[in-house]
Amino acid sequence: MLLPILLSILKALVALVKGNRDETTPVNTSQAAADAEALYKKGEGKVGTDDDFFIQILTSRSQAHLAEVSKIYYQKHSKELEKAIELETSGDYKNILVALVRNPICHFADSIYQAVKGLGTNNRKLIRAIVYLSHNRNLVPEVKTYYQKKYGKPLNQDIANDTSFNFKKTLLAVLE
Repeated sequence: MLLPILLSILKALVALVKGNRDETTPVNTSQAAADAEALYKKGEGKVGTDDDFFIQILTSRSQAHLAEVSKIYYQKHSKELEKAIELETSGDYKNILVALVRNPICHFADSIYQAVKGLGTNNRKLIRAIVYLSHNRNLVPEVKTYYQKKYGKPLNQDIANDTSFNFKKTLLAVLE
């Protein structure tokens, strides 16, 4: 049981490293509709999930295309594509596929919240999110706005309250 999951994780990571995701092409609505229906048929619409198909679609289509696929999937099947993936997969493989489908702004704001909520800090998760944002500076204002709206307090405040010393100064500097 573990080996097929590990193979799926490896396939997804290899597909991502190949960098075949085209972010420049405008969204083709008919292709998005076809992808939404195919994902349903290869996932929820049958027993078992065609992991190779999910990997191929989710690692090769643009973020904008996947957003359209998600919208159409919900319209046709009354379920979020993200939720369908969560029900059809598990563990790190699920996390990879969900991250590919989610809006990056929501994903990184939620990741930071998960890293700082409760007792202690998940430093690895927090660092991973902040490093990504440091390379994608244009997302920082939107992540901050989304975070404030969803969690009711400023992102910088949560990070400042949950970290200390140079670690805190470094994280906050990246977010400026």
